[in-house]
Amino acid sequence: MLKESFLERYRRNERLTGLSDGVFAIVLTLLVLELRVPHLQHNATAADLWQALVDMRVKIISFLLSFLFIASLWFTHNQLFKLFDEIDENMIWYNSFLLLVICFIPFPTALIGEYPRNPIGISLFGLIWVIVPLLIYAIGSRAYHKKYIHGSVDMSRYLLLRKVTLWYIPVSAIPIALAWTAPQLAFGFYLSLMIGGVVAGFAVKLIND
Repeated sequence: MLKESFLERYRRNERLTGLSDGVFAIVLTLLVLELRVPHLQHNATAADLWQALVDMRVKIISFLLSFLFIASLWFTHNQLFKLFDEIDENMIWYNSFLLLVICFIPFPTALIGEYPRNPIGISLFGLIWVIVPLLIYAIGSRAYHKKYIHGSVDMSRYLLLRKVTLWYIPVSAIPIALAWTAPQLAFGFYLSLMIGGVVAGFAVKLIND
């Protein structure tokens, strides 16, 4: 009984989710630092300031895309870990690598905002979209195979969503190739994928309904 009680406490995921929530919150805050106030002459008119803001549109859109992507990912992460009765060291490391990728997001976001027609920023951003679902799939698969999932979870829905997560990997890689010939089209592709990610996050919640 004493050993079972120890293992139950040892395998709880409160500290993992607490750390993850903190990282998500910090990265979301860092994104806005790229939206700097335009530098104008002291006698600049309202039209001048408005034009300067219009010139920042790519930075603003890339900020919104990254913010919504991270927010939807946090939602999915939050819902996913609620399904687990326990976790193990492998899941902790998978999650740590996931947080590493999340921390990197502000950099390609800044590159896209500064050089919207250069494929490098979009390619790095796209690489994140490939790695993230792979890590989420690894976390979900580990929990499934080790039977860490709560007994009330609808396993048919869980397995379906796990497959959907895996499908995101090749789909997310398509815009990386597009970025070298049509960077704006690739950027629009990721906007569509972001919307799909939000929908997927709500789908994860349906497991608990």
